[in-house]
Amino acid sequence: MRTAQGVTKTLVDFAVGTRFEDIPGEVVHETKRLILDTIGCAIGSKETDLGRIAVEAAGAFGGNGGEATIWGAKARSSCVAAAFANAELANAMDADETLINFTHVAGSVLPPAMAAGERVGGSGKTLIAALARVDDIAARVGVAMPRAEFIAGDPPNFSLASMRNTDFAWHVFGSATATGKSLGFDAVKMANAFGIACVNAPINATAAIKGYTEFFPMTKYTVMGQNALVGMMGALLADKGFTGGHHMLDGDFGFFRLTGIEPTFPDELTKDLGRHWWVMEASYKPYPINRIPQPGLDIFYGMLAEKKFTADDVKEVVYKVHPRSIGHFDHWPIDDIHTSMQFSFCFPMGFAMAAHGIEPGPDWHRPQNIDDPRIKSFAKKVRMVGDPKVFQSVYDEVGNRPYPVKKIVTTIEVVTTSGRTFSGHKEYAKGDPWFADTRMSDDDIVEKFTRFTRQYLSKQQAKQLINAVFNLEDIEDVRELARLTEC
Repeated sequence: MRTAQGVTKTLVDFAVGTRFEDIPGEVVHETKRLILDTIGCAIGSKETDLGRIAVEAAGAFGGNGGEATIWGAKARSSCVAAAFANAELANAMDADETLINFTHVAGSVLPPAMAAGERVGGSGKTLIAALARVDDIAARVGVAMPRAEFIAGDPPNFSLASMRNTDFAWHVFGSATATGKSLGFDAVKMANAFGIACVNAPINATAAIKGYTEFFPMTKYTVMGQNALVGMMGALLADKGFTGGHHMLDGDFGFFRLTGIEPTFPDELTKDLGRHWWVMEASYKPYPINRIPQPGLDIFYGMLAEKKFTADDVKEVVYKVHPRSIGHFDHWPIDDIHTSMQFSFCFPMGFAMAAHGIEPGPDWHRPQNIDDPRIKSFAKKVRMVGDPKVFQSVYDEVGNRPYPVKKIVTTIEVVTTSGRTFSGHKEYAKGDPWFADTRMSDDDIVEKFTRFTRQYLSKQQAKQLINAVFNLEDIEDVRELARLTEC
């Protein structure tokens, strides 16, 4: 049978040909950190509305007592249904990793990799190799696509091209590869999996954010479980002999034509393949809320610790950030915020939780805290302001190129009832991997995992799970790891 050609062939060959032993040690270690963080986010989300629905849906999709584990639940289902549920759980609190401030990847690709591994009794080495590769392949397709369009001026401005782009549809290449690698695919099967997943990729859901004027639904910017499910089903079909196109990242009639937009950086699809690993660009979130307010929360927590003011001492918090960052999320009245999903995109609510000393984790998403009059009252004190000066800073970073932006330039000003004013400024967030003072250490990753899961895992079980992940290459059957996620 004819095999893939061009870019598609290059990525397929990379997917099937790279062994665990070929992956640099630092990439292996970062992949383990990403696995632990993603599982922690999923377990921490088990009591959210979305998490509960995802677990129940898995039972409806694939029955109960199946071949794969649903993380954070004493439940099993088919590998496809478990992958769907775990992907939704991983993203439910919006606390999962971010790739250069524009997407999540691990939530779509780790669940199918692990579910497929449970299906066949795959090893820890295979899981690490699968995730490192598929995170890289998915990221390359995403980074190749345009993020912004710059508009000349003083200061320069830009619009987000991603709002008319498929910001998550390309995840299906990752979930298909994850499944295929765990099942030991050759190049022909992997190319078929690419092709099947591609033609079933989700539509442009990101653009729908502009229309969410009254509430924020569970569909968010994408249904993460759908991305996992589509890729995994494509791979399972390919495993049975179902065929797909082998040109889906090449020519005039592949993925980019289907999305309606051509890649701005096609060289990124294969640039430094096997040398630059995109998993090393993963940013982790200390706080279970959207990516944008993370630097502001860093500043605010620092002020609380240093200046010793209380929630009652605060008259106003002025939150200055990129105008485009808040333009889609600042129009919902605080009194209309009731659900975990709405909370994730209502930035003032995060500052309110911090001011009242509520631990960042599952408790931020509990209805009794979201609807607490004290929280709502403080959130109304937070005034979001679009700072046009930020455009220049962003332009200085990326120039006249529609490329992912690493900076989230943020200024926080706190005005107290006694007339004191405190201010702070950050351009990067804790969890960003590019600088020693922002990169989260292994201890930081473990602390976040513990904070998110301690209400559900015993200390002994959490310790066993952490040790299992950091020694994953020694595990002969990933079912051993999966069992430790049950609670």
